[in-house]
Amino acid sequence: MGEKMKALESGKSLVLLAALGIGFSAAAAEYKEHEVIVKFKNGAAPSRTVMNSMYRSLGVQKVQRLGGTMRGFQQLVLDDSIKVQDAIAELQKSDAVEYAQPNYILHAGPTTRLPIPAGFQPKDGGGIGDICQQLGLPPSV
Repeated sequence: MGEKMKALESGKSLVLLAALGIGFSAAAAEYKEHEVIVKFKNGAAPSRTVMNSMYRSLGVQKVQRLGGTMRGFQQLVLDDSIKVQDAIAELQKSDAVEYAQPNYILHAGPTTRLPIPAGFQPKDGGGIGDICQQLGLPPSV
């Protein structure tokens, strides 16, 4: 998945969550210690033998293969002596790895309620920005 596609996918989720009144924040350095999320390229995942060898050399203690909308992703739990950034750098050297990142921690919290008048009906085909404009709000709300 390219950078634009990843941004669109995460953007879809955040827009949906915003519509449900759920806000999220993630601090740049806030992630689970000793955990990495890795995504292999479609059809390019190495054989189990190669993957096990790579994971042993990285100090991977546990592998959780994710399913559903997260199919193709793996959550790796590293040995306490291995730094997350070092494991990511090693994983990214593999041509089979689409990307690797820390297992970021997201915090759910309340969002600001938009002042939507009773009976308001958004125009068809409008996105969040269009709805804000119809309500006379800045698009960044």
